Amino acid sequence: MRKKYIALVGALLATITVLIFSQWIYHQFPDDFEEIHSYLGKSKVEYQSEPGFGNDRLDIYSYTLSEDDSQVTYHALDEAFESNLEELTGMLTREVAENDADANGLIKRINNVVKAKGTTYMCISHTSMKKLYIYNAELNKGFCIILEI
Repeated sequence: MRKKYIALVGALLATITVLIFSQWIYHQFPDDFEEIHSYLGKSKVEYQSEPGFGNDRLDIYSYTLSEDDSQVTYHALDEAFESNLEELTGMLTREVAENDADANGLIKRINNVVKAKGTTYMCISHTSMKKLYIYNAELNKGFCIILEI
């Protein structure tokens, strides 16, 4: 009887430990693509800022969507998009040296997608975070820019 009790307590402690650890992992590494996660094809980290004070970060991903992406709500490019893009790419330019070829190449690739016919966007803003999805369905190519302060 005592062995069963010890095994039960051990299993309970292991389960609680796994649950706590999984919550910690989730909060340490949130799903940056939570709005399009179900439709995400491939993604790649293009730029990741150095960890700053608190949760400060500027991250840029490239991504593709799976074929069934009809449920994702993107909007036609407009002035609000231009303002958000300018703010976020400006942050990238200020964060890295202006002569950084990788950063300049990344900004150029983003602008190529922006200039392509049929490009759309989705902007998500929370209290301390702004996320800009830029996507072109013909190219099946997009970028996700995340600024968290």
